[in-house]
Amino acid sequence: MGRTVRKRISITPSARRLVTSLRDIGYSFPTALADLVDNSISAAATRVDIGVHFNGRGSHVLIADNGSGMTERELDEGLRFGTRREYQAADLGRYGLGLKTASISQGRRLTVVTRRAPRYRRFYSRVLDLDHVARRDRWEVLEGLRTENYDLALEYLQDHPGTVDTRYRSSGLEWHSGRQESTDLGNAPPTTVSRGSSVCVAVSGVECG
Repeated sequence: MGRTVRKRISITPSARRLVTSLRDIGYSFPTALADLVDNSISAAATRVDIGVHFNGRGSHVLIADNGSGMTERELDEGLRFGTRREYQAADLGRYGLGLKTASISQGRRLTVVTRRAPRYRRFYSRVLDLDHVARRDRWEVLEGLRTENYDLALEYLQDHPGTVDTRYRSSGLEWHSGRQESTDLGNAPPTTVSRGSSVCVAVSGVECG
């Protein structure tokens, strides 16, 4: 006779501990960027703009695309570690970790602003702040927090759907501040150019074409 289960005990991982571990899974800066651009390609983007700003602890990376954007529910689910979404055969991701792990490997705060509807200027934004997660020890994202580059994201999305991600307090960029040789984007995996998308990179305020 089998034994009867007396009790089911939840063992939810510590958000504070696990998110610290996930920051150190081995992303280089170019590989993290390539993983994030893959998300844009999966959203049918034909153009991805990348802005890299070196300013010590104020360094940040902005990635903007003209893809399909996300609904509010899709945005919340997209920021879940191990998202429950179903992946299609052509999708470049599989496990629901890429956006989060690639982002937090390079910065302590991720802001996502997105627009889904082509006809309506309805924007949704969320912030994944590692300092907040550490203080609360809970898997939480923040709504309604207007962080750096929020207005720039809205400007980018005024005329079309898409998504703008900003990684701020980019620890991976701090030591690069003021050095042009800092980021070798040429070493990024070539998936970013294999599906007809245009990728434009601007470094420290220099406009891209």
